[in-house]
Amino acid sequence: MISKYQNQGFTWQKNSLALQFHPEVTIRELERLCIGHGLEISVTSDVTVTKLRQNTATKP
Repeated sequence: MISKYQNQGFTWQKNSLALQFHPEVTIRELERLCIGHGLEISVTSDVTVTKLRQNTATKP
């Protein structure tokens, strides 16, 4: 974690844990996440599977 940022993780209520990090994900892994978590993505404001795919597409 980067020491520049004081808060790298936090808990919320009793069942939530959030961590700040940027994993290296392959396109194949991202596609699997998009398919497996389509419902969660669809109810998140300003996030769509299409946008995720466009934002992570490799540029020639």
